[in-house]
Amino acid sequence: RGPDDEGYLFFNSDQLYAQPAAGRDTMPYWKAQVPHADECGNFTTALGFRRLAIVDLSYRGHQPMSEVSRRYWIVFNGEIYNHNELRVELKQKGFVFDTESDTEVILNAYRHWGKECVSRFNGMWAFAILDSLNGSLFLSRDRFGVKPLYFNYQPGKNLAFASEMKPLLAAFGGSVNESVIGDFLYNGLSDHTHSTFWNNIQQLPQGCCAHLEKGELKIESYYQLSNDAYSGSFLNACNTFSSLLADAVRLRQRSDVQLGFALSGGLDSSSLLGLSRKVLPDDHVVSYSLVFPGDAEDESRYIDAVNAFHDLQFRKFSFHPNDLLQDLDTFCLSQEQPFGGLSYYGEFKLKECMHQAGVIVSIEGQGADEIISGYTNLLPYYFADLLSEGKWLQFMKRSDQHKAALSNPFKSALKLLIDKSIGSVRLRDPAKYASFDADFYPVNNAPKIAEGGRGYLNAELRQQLSHTSLPEQLIKADKSAMHFSIESRFPFLDYRLVDFAATLPYSYKIQDKSKYILREALRDVLPPVVYERRDKIGFAVPVNKMLSDELFNSLTQRLLESKFPGFDASRFYNEFSAKERINWRYWKVVSLILWNQAFESFNSNHKLDLTIKS
Repeated sequence: RGPDDEGYLFFNSDQLYAQPAAGRDTMPYWKAQVPHADECGNFTTALGFRRLAIVDLSYRGHQPMSEVSRRYWIVFNGEIYNHNELRVELKQKGFVFDTESDTEVILNAYRHWGKECVSRFNGMWAFAILDSLNGSLFLSRDRFGVKPLYFNYQPGKNLAFASEMKPLLAAFGGSVNESVIGDFLYNGLSDHTHSTFWNNIQQLPQGCCAHLEKGELKIESYYQLSNDAYSGSFLNACNTFSSLLADAVRLRQRSDVQLGFALSGGLDSSSLLGLSRKVLPDDHVVSYSLVFPGDAEDESRYIDAVNAFHDLQFRKFSFHPNDLLQDLDTFCLSQEQPFGGLSYYGEFKLKECMHQAGVIVSIEGQGADEIISGYTNLLPYYFADLLSEGKWLQFMKRSDQHKAALSNPFKSALKLLIDKSIGSVRLRDPAKYASFDADFYPVNNAPKIAEGGRGYLNAELRQQLSHTSLPEQLIKADKSAMHFSIESRFPFLDYRLVDFAATLPYSYKIQDKSKYILREALRDVLPPVVYERRDKIGFAVPVNKMLSDELFNSLTQRLLESKFPGFDASRFYNEFSAKERINWRYWKVVSLILWNQAFESFNSNHKLDLTIKS
């Protein structure tokens, strides 16, 4: 991460003494003020930080940061978008500020409101605050888990935490989590619980805080998705939705560095660009897109329409099979877990291109599908709602309108209703991955985790938002972006908008088209071809084209050399010995094996000496 600054704080809990320190990349101002980290010893707590400067680029934004009382020290990854408004409020209450950074706003908010301060933040964050008066530590992660926070906790011994898993693996090693691998293979899930692919590394759950005092770690939730029901008209809902999204975009455009807009040509990213065009000067609105001219996955038609509609400056990029071959290990290390499909590599390459263009903040459309229903797999839940309410005429009408996406709505909805009524779950078939020993990787049936929601569609949206869809996307987006020192921002995940969308009836989200309220609320900023668009691609990669003979042969060789426990490489080779047989199951297994090989190499090459100087 970084690359703008580096800083440390060493704290002795017996003497209640805090010593800031510098590292190799610390800004000159602070290097002259404090000792080097190598010179510090006799500590019980250490905080370290690599800064990517976004707001207040001066030396005053250095971390770890303290406030005027010097009691609290913070390391903070993310952005508090409403920091200007909170700063004004806190100044009125008598607080003094030395910087223009949102980091100092968090510190003073914590001083004033304590742990309740997080409910006032509109943003994304993972932070830790040390109380130098008693040595306790307060940690927090944003409502939807946009920013990761991993930790290794050994009760009575240590708590170590980081924004990536690699530092924790380098310090403590790790063994693979067979249960999580089973969920990844058979249920297509990752990041759906606090567990990770490593047994000794956990995630602080989204919307949670943790408090460490006297060696004991306590975790508690501070955010629950709204379960209220909206009673207003569709027109009023459109006006509110548009207003909330516009303000979310406005807040996320606050930056002291270059902005860029990731444009796929889909409804979500096109809507954000349309709203941004109303606010930013012409020369500040630049779109960046991944294109594959001539391929089925290419979205140039829609991208060109959006750029022309708003008279935007734009840049379009592509990549080649040789890029994927050269990037494989770097990509696997950056993701830190299996990736399941090449669309995530598409995001990775787009971030590389944006980085080369000087972009530091990227505004993106993740989250819309999970709050207002953008996926085809949500249609059965919509039709189940219609059936359960006896709306037969609407059911027949919508069945015809969605026939291209769902061939038999009645059968799909009826099966869902029956499964729900008897509490059954779809059993997983171990034969789908016959090259893996099910005794090693248990076939879990993935019971539902999220609770609440009115009706079938809204309940499933909650599930996808909290567990089965969005968490994985956000983690992978953060890892690709931060690998290239870019901060990704997601206006659709403004908590005010998410809470409002959760209150809306299913009929506001799907009618003759998906994401109905978004289309109608933002119709004036969308080119007609995008407004009418029904298909969904979203930075997809032409998989077959990317799999050159050289890449296929390289992957085959690596798979045959794999010593992954419980994996029969020869059996897998027999199933996928020819390129023509390759499907999504192939890529899921390949990503798992490549991940394992990349981290075997990482673990053999990265060892940290944790000896404390006395």
